[in-house]
Amino acid sequence: MLLSATVARMLELKRSGSTTPAVVETRTGAPFLLKFSAAGQGVRGLLTEFLATRIAGVLGCRVPPVRPLWLPADFPWQIGTDEFDDMVRRSAGWNLGVSMIAGARHLEHAELFRLPAAFVQPLVVADRLLQNMDRGERNPNVLTDATGELWAIDFGACLFLERILRRAAGGTAPFSFALAGNHFARVVKAPPPLAAAVLAQHMPDAETIGWWLEPLPEEWFAGVAPSRAELAAAVAAYLQEGLAALRAEG
Repeated sequence: MLLSATVARMLELKRSGSTTPAVVETRTGAPFLLKFSAAGQGVRGLLTEFLATRIAGVLGCRVPPVRPLWLPADFPWQIGTDEFDDMVRRSAGWNLGVSMIAGARHLEHAELFRLPAAFVQPLVVADRLLQNMDRGERNPNVLTDATGELWAIDFGACLFLERILRRAAGGTAPFSFALAGNHFARVVKAPPPLAAAVLAQHMPDAETIGWWLEPLPEEWFAGVAPSRAELAAAVAAYLQEGLAALRAEG
């Protein structure tokens, strides 16, 4: 196992809705926010967040890098309660690491109204396409780092993958690409979305998505799709349908 991919220390718990990620270090000392396979939606939730973060990134959002991290089965109890330690033990294997942003802090509420259009426009598009339900006015999941750069984080509550899988299983309901009702952009009067022609230049195709999926752990795909190639094709088709919906809006 690569040292850079193996968790060596747990430093701090972070409460996040129904999950409890932890700040960890790998054996090379790199810091990550670790999201556990035994929390929330399980490994499907990790796959959702991995894909959503990658898609948001290519659409123009500044997002932290994400990668699978290995949690040894005999990992010692370092922080947290009995319940947390039990979750750690049930999460042995591959989990999702989100790179920590040095000197970052969450935006204060008043700062939302001063966000530049260059940041908000691609974020709104990404959240619509990915159906992100977790970017509300009180918890926008936007960070600013020590240099003043803005970052979009936490794509774990996106619904796009569940909707794609529902369609693949025979569902006939049309996809919705509307902005979530609680999204902070509804309050701050976000600028118009990016032109569809601009989006089309950056929309990932099935080959690109397949390349993203290739190194991911096999267990993340259990019950999701017959093959990575089929999943990549389904995600690419979904994004193209979303692009068509945005283009129809003019």
